[in-house]
Amino acid sequence: MGAVIAVWGVLTAVFVLLNISGNPAVLLLPVGAPASEVAHLSQSLGYNDPLIVQYLLFLGRTLTGHFPNSLEYGTPALGVVFGHVGATLELVASALVLAVIGGMVSGYVGAFGRYGWLRTAAVASAVVMQSIPVFILGVFLVLVFSLRWSILPASGDAGIQALILPAVTLSGPVYAPIARIFRTTLLEVAEEPHVRTAVAKGISLRSVRWRHVMGNALLPVITVVGLQAGTLLGGTVIVETVFAWPGIGQLAILAVNSRDYPVILADTLVISLGFVVANFAVDILYMFLDPRVRQRV
Repeated sequence: MGAVIAVWGVLTAVFVLLNISGNPAVLLLPVGAPASEVAHLSQSLGYNDPLIVQYLLFLGRTLTGHFPNSLEYGTPALGVVFGHVGATLELVASALVLAVIGGMVSGYVGAFGRYGWLRTAAVASAVVMQSIPVFILGVFLVLVFSLRWSILPASGDAGIQALILPAVTLSGPVYAPIARIFRTTLLEVAEEPHVRTAVAKGISLRSVRWRHVMGNALLPVITVVGLQAGTLLGGTVIVETVFAWPGIGQLAILAVNSRDYPVILADTLVISLGFVVANFAVDILYMFLDPRVRQRV
């Protein structure tokens, strides 16, 4: 129920903001079109009705599966968005894998690195990645790897090489909290009595860390991944625009520029549902990994 209310609240807020921002009929007609034509098109699209009437009609269509047609494409807006979901899922999945692997490696090195400078560098990398805005990181990577060294393409979706830069850019804000939380949890678990007992019994330190420390430190990482799901989905709007990646993020920007309200709302619905599904999946995974949660259920 909470998830349904959250999605409804987001859709309602976006609907109200869109409808008070201006009439899309103005952009659909040529520049200098007579006011009578604008009024006629607004009437045919239903934008002359009171806001509450427009909202109730939109809500009814959404609940019955009849989402409004795109003003730009003339086809159902949800269908337009679903046509771009695959590219976004590919980007988000790649970024998530990079963030989890990179964050855990950095967190482990930051906690148990052999040299002090290595531990400091691991912690510093998380702080830097947390501080850099996504669009600045993306532009920097393009300048270095595309324009200066010509190693990777700066835009498009042609193959794995084109995926590397946007995936690395999108993973940055998620990598940082994973690294910090994993490092902190590793240090806390390493001080637990059962870990000290295992070391006292003569088990090698590396074996203790892998068997007893790493496993117990994974649960907070899973929680962070769930909390950062919104960061990944929201970050696609900026990253896909910077790298011209044909996903729902770039589609949202194009829809905003053309005031294609149905596509914006459909985009919002899909992103909201994605956020809810991601958090639900994390809760299920958490239940399987933590016996204490299963006992409470």
